[in-house]
Amino acid sequence: MISNLTALTALLCEPSGALSCGPDRREALRFTSPVRRLNTSTRSSVKAMSATSNRPKLLRISEEMRQWSAMLDQELSSWPRVTSRPMFGLIGFYHRGAIFAALPRTRALGTPSSFSFKIDSLSPALSRRARKDPRIGSERKSLDATWHSFELNTMGDLRDALWWLNRAYQAAK
Repeated sequence: MISNLTALTALLCEPSGALSCGPDRREALRFTSPVRRLNTSTRSSVKAMSATSNRPKLLRISEEMRQWSAMLDQELSSWPRVTSRPMFGLIGFYHRGAIFAALPRTRALGTPSSFSFKIDSLSPALSRRARKDPRIGSERKSLDATWHSFELNTMGDLRDALWWLNRAYQAAK
């Protein structure tokens, strides 16, 4: 650092150079030359850009939902060939490398008391059952939607949640 500073000072303060340096100028140069600001965007403009993005809003979950999610997490983790990975306040569950569910840990998609599961193509019987169940929602209101949400309202909903998670697990290949 000192040798680079000495060389820089020598180049800038030579008689043929543009600057004439005295002892005070060399001292000022020593403290100001390593600090250099780049012309980058400010933090406020980055915030403005992210506020207009199309990403879904992640909602905070309740303590009750944390407990239900932890129970579902424990059950899914015990299933054969299931792995999990944390992702953005959720935990993703994979069967043989294919994702089939996303449970909230601290954040949820859609509503604060829901989790998501993935079934690439619903059979006609499953599709009818999903349409009749008010707790089931999908990313799109069409039959070809792959990600669906399940709204947990009571402890009794866990049994049906496991039923749908089992269908998603079996569909993941």
